[in-house]
Amino acid sequence: MIFCEIDQELVNIIKKYANGKIIVDVGCGDGLLGSLIKDIISIDLFYRDTELINDIIHMDAVQFPFDGEKTLPVFIRPCHGHFVDSILQKHKNNLKDCLYISMPHNVEYDIDEEFDIQQVEDWVGNDGERVYHIMF
Repeated sequence: MIFCEIDQELVNIIKKYANGKIIVDVGCGDGLLGSLIKDIISIDLFYRDTELINDIIHMDAVQFPFDGEKTLPVFIRPCHGHFVDSILQKHKNNLKDCLYISMPHNVEYDIDEEFDIQQVEDWVGNDGERVYHIMF
């Protein structure tokens, strides 16, 4: 199941914010973004029968060794709860920024108020998703 239709405009936005960093698709699901971007790390906790790419790292992303100088975490329509916030809390001292792509009403459920989160792009997905930039 694909939760967010990713188009070339969104891919270009993500690449712009990556600015040469390795994009880390956190909670990649089936790996749709990884099927559209060549140099990417795709992480998901769960195995799926319908994976679009074969090189998904199956692990808890809280344990991933993010490097703010070299990686840009990207969360696209993440599962709600403490998933995103747990990763941000754990890595806030070694990350510089990340992208969060979801509907506006999900921001307050997924990300603690302590983080500087700004809607930065006018891109709107099929369900009204927006692009947010989180700075640390």
